[in-house]
Amino acid sequence: MWAADADAGVFDPTLLRLRHRVEEIVGAVGARLSAGATATDELIAHYRRAAFYLLWLRTEDALAALIKPPAEQSAAARPGSGTVGG
Repeated sequence: MWAADADAGVFDPTLLRLRHRVEEIVGAVGARLSAGATATDELIAHYRRAAFYLLWLRTEDALAALIKPPAEQSAAARPGSGTVGG
């Protein structure tokens, strides 16, 4: 299984092309569905997963900042790091 964050911090131009393609597909499918096109449950499930993936891509940096604090903050929080009580 492939994961986009397997090499976090390494720029891969393929990921940029993938993101642009996902943007195109989610936009086109969303427009068709909004216009009343019918879709199978399977297609709608794929569309939702792609839309959530796109949402993640658009907010990845901000979410990562909330999830992974800067190194100096996380070092201060570790036991034995020299802080009082640690």
